[in-house]
Amino acid sequence: GKHRGQRVKLDYGKCWVEVPISLPEKR
Repeated sequence: GKHRGQRVKLDYGKCWVEVPISLPEKR
């Protein structure tokens, strides 16, 4: 994503995704 956020590793461990910091929980 091009939005501002933090990169978190998916449970799959295959790839990294950027999620908005506004989200209450990390996915």
